[in-house]
Amino acid sequence: MKKRHTAVMAAVLLLVGGAQADLIDTTMDLTLEQSGMAGELAGPTGGEHMYGYTSTFWLLSGPTWDVVSPAGVSGYDNSMVLNFTNFQYASYAVLGPSTSTLDIEDIAEDVEAGSAAVFLPGDPNTDIKQFAVESGKSLSIGWDVQTVVNHNPVNPSVMVAWNSMPVPGPGALVLLGVAGVMPLVGGRRRA
Repeated sequence: MKKRHTAVMAAVLLLVGGAQADLIDTTMDLTLEQSGMAGELAGPTGGEHMYGYTSTFWLLSGPTWDVVSPAGVSGYDNSMVLNFTNFQYASYAVLGPSTSTLDIEDIAEDVEAGSAAVFLPGDPNTDIKQFAVESGKSLSIGWDVQTVVNHNPVNPSVMVAWNSMPVPGPGALVLLGVAGVMPLVGGRRRA
């Protein structure tokens, strides 16, 4: 019984301390929307982004925004910079309060609940997110446009970061299998 308990505990520790998958060269779908009068008139923009590279997305009227990943935010498994320098970003706050919402779908691994954050470049300690919803392989996160514009009106940008759910290592799965078989083997000896 003690051997089984030890094997189960070892497997649990390996599961908890499992490694994260590497997102480099995986694709995900991004959608950016602005709330408020100007945002609703402009509509959403986005598309497919390959993690580890730079992507540029266009509005029909011409402005563009860039995504660079990974951004290397300390303490986070995954991160990206959204650069709004060519997006006429300040115009979204002219008609009143406005929120940017980034939806990320089809991430190659599950997002850890409660881990998502938004930072201003140069200030990776102050999370400016207004809300975040993490669900499986998707993430929706929002922040105030005016806060970003006030921080840097010439080159407004944000860093979006999140952690991944641990992926069980092969050793953990083997130990769980062994722990499950041990009672059967022990039972046969007693019979």
